[in-house]
Amino acid sequence: MTSSKKNTAAPPALSTKSEPDFQKLRYFKERGWLGFGMALWGEYFSAPLYAEMYSRFGIIRDEFSVLASLYDCGTLTAKTIKAITGRPKNSISRGVARLIESGRLKSVTNPDDRREAFLTLLADGRKLYERILPLCRERELMMLRGLSNDELVTLDSLLMKMLLLYHQSSEGVGLPALQQLGIPDRIDSEGPRK
Repeated sequence: MTSSKKNTAAPPALSTKSEPDFQKLRYFKERGWLGFGMALWGEYFSAPLYAEMYSRFGIIRDEFSVLASLYDCGTLTAKTIKAITGRPKNSISRGVARLIESGRLKSVTNPDDRREAFLTLLADGRKLYERILPLCRERELMMLRGLSNDELVTLDSLLMKMLLLYHQSSEGVGLPALQQLGIPDRIDSEGPRK
């Protein structure tokens, strides 16, 4: 028997249930796997977008990852950007170096740990991100146009849940870090909560 009470007290926990039968869930070939389908869709979404960013603005994927993280979360370290984006350390370092060189990013050495620097968007970096964002929205509309509003809400909720589950794993930054960054750290029936 299931309870009709809504539980909003705790964030989603890593599943302790038995393994799901992905063969019943997936649209892919019998020997396929769901992650590959998600990776394919991600490439279909992002590859043309990054090509357009480079063509129009001279910005590579790594620079965009840094711009987006700093725009959304404020001052961060490269290590934090790496953790929240899942990009390799050398990729984030390359993006940071290019943005500093182009005058779009400010780097201030942490006085308590000189190996670390606090990164902040400068006005040109903020303006550039705001010029790129409409491209992202256009791509999003084109790629998701076949989904209803209810399906989009479900997709958004599932994506957030998957991100939260990742970030509470040993590979993620942890829910307290998400909270400090202003990123929702749990989901309830009304959507993500901060």
